[in-house]
Amino acid sequence: MTGSFAAPTSPSIVVEPPEQRRTLAVLLLAQILSGAGLAAGITVAALLAEQMLGSSRWSGLPTVFFTVGSAAAAVGLGRLSQRFGRRTGLKHRLPHRRIGHCGGCGRSRHG
Repeated sequence: MTGSFAAPTSPSIVVEPPEQRRTLAVLLLAQILSGAGLAAGITVAALLAEQMLGSSRWSGLPTVFFTVGSAAAAVGLGRLSQRFGRRTGLKHRLPHRRIGHCGGCGRSRHG
């Protein structure tokens, strides 16, 4: 059995420009902070629900609404992104989040 085997090549080293490193660092920090804010928001919503309703029986309801709303929005915005492109999906995502946020704030202030 004779054959020619190519010698293994060394992996090429890719040097990233400093701008790209800085951009990735900012994106990483933004993801960490937004994840922490999201977790805090869900926790506070459960505490608010318990305080407003006077019982811990329904305190998980805000988490249920958040999960169902996120799933519904993901399906709709996913279809929008698939049809018109990622940029369009991202552009339409922010107003929907603001509407949901304002609805939640309005409920907590009047309680």
